[in-house]
Amino acid sequence: MQRIHKYNAELEPLKSNFPFISSVINGIQIGFVYADGFDNYYVINKAGFSELILNNESKFSTEGFVDFIAECDEIPTYIHIYNATGQLIQPFRSDDRFNIKTRQRKQMRYLHQSLNFKSLKTLPNGYEIEEINNNNFNLLEVFGLKILSNFWNTKEHFLREGYGILIRNEVKMPVSVCYSASCSEGVSEIDVATIENYRGKGLAGIATSEYIKLSLKKNVNANWDCFTDNISSLQTSLKCNFTELKTYTFLSIYNKLR
Repeated sequence: MQRIHKYNAELEPLKSNFPFISSVINGIQIGFVYADGFDNYYVINKAGFSELILNNESKFSTEGFVDFIAECDEIPTYIHIYNATGQLIQPFRSDDRFNIKTRQRKQMRYLHQSLNFKSLKTLPNGYEIEEINNNNFNLLEVFGLKILSNFWNTKEHFLREGYGILIRNEVKMPVSVCYSASCSEGVSEIDVATIENYRGKGLAGIATSEYIKLSLKKNVNANWDCFTDNISSLQTSLKCNFTELKTYTFLSIYNKLR
């Protein structure tokens, strides 16, 4: 596969249901688009989330793709491929150059046109909710999310293209956050984090519900994506009334040659 250095979405339209991938395609976030010359594409963001978009599957070489992942210096050591098929997984599993893991994930989206939540807890006394802005952005470092190294280029980049909600406790300490890890084509990828000692108080659900309110104002659909065995994450998504779109296989690949 060859990298497309100046991808033109109008000449070669690509579509993805995954916001991380759509953001790369549309030039909103850093990543690479590769093509095999037969209308098949591989798109990867700087955090290693990726997708194969096969428009001409009969011409696609799985073996060639495996070699490409092993040998291309631009590809991170550890990557993830959305919606991986058995045909793609098996060659990586049998190749000594890689360690792989397959897991199941659910993709969900808030599709309601108004607020529609179930049994959310109330905000504790003294706690405050605020939108992430220029003044409080640096406080997010307490969550260890690596927002800039994994997703956005700068604080200004996030504030221009993304958005989020921060919850502070009674002494103004940030304790829970819900923010856009990516945002493209009217869909935002949610990431949620709560400081460990403050979990179990329903703060993730409250932060997410406020994020959804903000999304509706911006005419954006919030996307929730998590592993099927992440019970707490699934429970939060249900309380916030997300609609399940699909369950898919998530292929993680570690390149032992790097």
